[in-house]
Amino acid sequence: MVYIRTDANEKIATGHVMRCLTIAEEIIQLKEKVCFVVSSEVSVPLIKERNFEIIITNTQWDDTDIEYEFNLLSNYAEKGDVLLVDSYFLTSEYLLRMRKIFCVAVFDDMFAEKKMADIIINYNIFYKRFKYDTRYCNDNCQLLLGEKYVPLRKQFDLIEPHEKVQNLERSKVLLMCGGGYTQNMIYRILLWLKTNKSDIFDDLEWNVVIGNYNPNKKIIEQFAATKTNIALLENVKNMAELMSGCDLCITAASTVLYECCAMLLPTIFVVVADDQKYDAECFTKDNMMRYCGNFMYAYISDPDGRRRLGMRTELYQWMKSLAFFHVLTTALLHILPDKRYEQYIRLFMGLLLVLLICTPIFAVVGKSEELLSGFSNNYGREEQVRMKTEAEGIRETFLKGAYEQELKDQVQGILRKEGVFSAKTEVDMEKELQLTITL
Repeated sequence: MVYIRTDANEKIATGHVMRCLTIAEEIIQLKEKVCFVVSSEVSVPLIKERNFEIIITNTQWDDTDIEYEFNLLSNYAEKGDVLLVDSYFLTSEYLLRMRKIFCVAVFDDMFAEKKMADIIINYNIFYKRFKYDTRYCNDNCQLLLGEKYVPLRKQFDLIEPHEKVQNLERSKVLLMCGGGYTQNMIYRILLWLKTNKSDIFDDLEWNVVIGNYNPNKKIIEQFAATKTNIALLENVKNMAELMSGCDLCITAASTVLYECCAMLLPTIFVVVADDQKYDAECFTKDNMMRYCGNFMYAYISDPDGRRRLGMRTELYQWMKSLAFFHVLTTALLHILPDKRYEQYIRLFMGLLLVLLICTPIFAVVGKSEELLSGFSNNYGREEQVRMKTEAEGIRETFLKGAYEQELKDQVQGILRKEGVFSAKTEVDMEKELQLTITL
């Protein structure tokens, strides 16, 4: 039996489950049994469509109770069973525990931590940038690395790809978002094109694929309802056939990029997750595909989408900045050699705190650069005035002290010539000249 541990939901979309389903169907062809293990009912519908057995652990998908899941699966595991793990949230501790009862295989395209598994899989073309051989040289594990392990569905072998643009009345564009649900990618792209490039938008026929867990389905349907050139597609059974009928694909980076390659379909892609960042440099080599940037931090002219994404990103950065600010302030106040400088540190850090508090608000409305520029300019001017005033004060203090010492030396010299020896001579030029001689 091969058990496949994975999940799908609004946060991580369907990519992990879809590639596992492809692998599961190939395993069935080898006359082996397959059972999926998922955290909750949310992941069930896609898998149930293919009639695979399912075990629901009823645990958190991003924070699994390792011991509980180990005890649960121990009731099913038999000698020789395999557990394929496809989740970024199941750690090496989880894998190590599961090796007690399974032969463990795991997808590892992030290379973040050493995976305690029997089989390591990374089918991405960027695998060579990581030193798998070095990391696992002393481990008894098998490395399955490179494009020959890409889990492409059989349908991509059965349909002949088009090598030229098809002779259609209007060019067809396939728009998919992969894991870009949280960024509301589909709606924002359509809205931006309709608003800013309406001539291009109207000349194209749009095939828009909406995933099962897309929380923005309603707003996309409302937008498409008034457009005659948009076809909304759900639960696409034959992606190869759909790609074969299109002239261009706009998508988020994922296994979809390999499917586009298989169909020779010109592709424009964006990054919607950290694990896709290496796709940008690999798939754009030799103009293979066009990369349009990181959609996690993009501001496209969709007020609602921009506000949600901008607020989330800026607040996260804001919290990190405040934490660093607190540590820095505490450290500076502790290492000051002279407490007289504390007032200047507190003044500067106070101004910086005001800036940090205001930054996320201005960033969301697109004014962060203006705020930073204004603060820099104003602070620079204030600092110049302060330094000038301080320099003049230091100069005045230094000169006054020098004058007082010189006058004191001259007075004592005159007294010695006259045969008068003073015990103490004091000169004070604070307000007006005062000379005190003690005999």
